[in-house]
Amino acid sequence: MRKSNVVRRTLSLVLIATMLIMSAMPAFASSKPNGAYVVTNTGGEHLIVHSGPWGDEVTRLKPGTVVVYKSKKSGWWKVAFYNGSGWVDPKYLTSVTAMPSAKYKAIKKLPVYAKAKSSSKYLGTLKTNKKVRIVKKSNSWVQINLSGHYGWVQAKYLRKV
Repeated sequence: MRKSNVVRRTLSLVLIATMLIMSAMPAFASSKPNGAYVVTNTGGEHLIVHSGPWGDEVTRLKPGTVVVYKSKKSGWWKVAFYNGSGWVDPKYLTSVTAMPSAKYKAIKKLPVYAKAKSSSKYLGTLKTNKKVRIVKKSNSWVQINLSGHYGWVQAKYLRKV
């Protein structure tokens, strides 16, 4: 076998192993998770949201939807999203800060603040469908980078592009 094929095959195996490890990480998240998460690891399917742990289906969320962690019970997480809340299996969620190169877009017009609270200085408005990068998170808020300008918005109104 040629050296370039061996290298390619080795890199492919390393990439697959890394993806498998990363997809398992949310299930082993810290005992006190908080902040914003993105619906991932669903194989392209919508994530089922339940009325309670093992409860009835309430709705389904598209991959890329940003949710905010609220509480935990019996291995299930209660999350809030743009138009509601419910219980999900956390293995289908990835922390937004674990995806630093990902771009997100606003699903509605959003006020942007200087700090992670609506009582802080208002900086402007993020337009619907405007793409941003998330810098860091603080509970239900995320700091965004929009062309070198920084501000804070509520995470549940962003969707991964």
